[in-house]
Amino acid sequence: MQKIFCVEDKLINEILDRHKRKKGQIYIHFSEIIKEVLEFADRFIAPSRGGTIYIDDPSSRVYYEDGNLDYSKTELVFAACFGYKSEGLVGRSITADKGIVGHVYRTSEPLLVDDVANNPFFDPGYSRELGLVSDSILAVPIIIENTTIGVLQLINKKGKGLYSKQDLDLVNYFCERYIANNIIRAIEFKKDSLTGLFNQKHFEPRLKDKLDHLKTRKKDGYLYFIDLDSFKAVNDTFGHRTGSRAIVLVAGFLGKYIFDRYERKALAARYGGDEYEVFIPDIEQKKAIELAKEIRDGIARLKMNVIDENGKEINALEGVTASIGVASTSNKFATAEEYIRLADKAMYQAKMLKNSICFLHNDQYTII
Repeated sequence: MQKIFCVEDKLINEILDRHKRKKGQIYIHFSEIIKEVLEFADRFIAPSRGGTIYIDDPSSRVYYEDGNLDYSKTELVFAACFGYKSEGLVGRSITADKGIVGHVYRTSEPLLVDDVANNPFFDPGYSRELGLVSDSILAVPIIIENTTIGVLQLINKKGKGLYSKQDLDLVNYFCERYIANNIIRAIEFKKDSLTGLFNQKHFEPRLKDKLDHLKTRKKDGYLYFIDLDSFKAVNDTFGHRTGSRAIVLVAGFLGKYIFDRYERKALAARYGGDEYEVFIPDIEQKKAIELAKEIRDGIARLKMNVIDENGKEINALEGVTASIGVASTSNKFATAEEYIRLADKAMYQAKMLKNSICFLHNDQYTII
């Protein structure tokens, strides 16, 4: 098997995180999955001179006024490659309006090309730029939950002959089953089963990555530890099923409210019970405080109507508010775990007053 070069997991996870509105937050060793896909395709299906997996970057998307995507702005990143000049290609990108790969990405249809030079989708300029000479190409879309996120391309079958329709079908089937199933299983494992947010076990390593990145850039971040006030009354009065619905409702509010504003930056998790965590890097202190107030006020306005024992419709969340501890990265801590404890401690300061915010900055607690 030829050597496979792959971009770092961190870059791929950053790209995949930008699909989170459709698939939840993702943090997996994606490089291992795509390496295995290339190895399997090359070794058992269609031994090839070269192969590449491209992953798209949603942050590069630009839309026309009519709502259609401008493919000339959408970037497809070389996530993993083997073959000629592979090491130099990894991490580069092309736009989705170019070549056979772009066509497969745009149409989400697999494509087998025997006469590359005369194919209408072939881009000779792109081929020259990469230094590739292609006689036969096999390309299939990588689709996760009905969304095309990339393309697998194999170039020039080893030995005599060209790629066959059977080769194409086998590679396409393998991509559909193997990549999709592995990513979906990983998503399910990493997220809280009730809310779809990160679970605590997998929030912490993501937080560490964010903190390390901020440290190198000398930027600040803010961790929000959120606890619901008077939530026990919901369970006691209406039952745990209603309580679970309420937890999901709050998680949905946090997810939409935070990710609509800080899609690429934000992390959110369910800590456990009726407690949540949100981390926002690289924002100003004033905005961080304003955001805490908006979250507190937004939770206080949430409604979930139920029918009481008298047949009357009432708001089950009446009186449920939030106490929030906000810890900036200016405080002294050595690990992500210690940082979480600081935000938790600030939350308990706010909890003494209820429906309050405690801001921890430079190791000083301030009630807001």
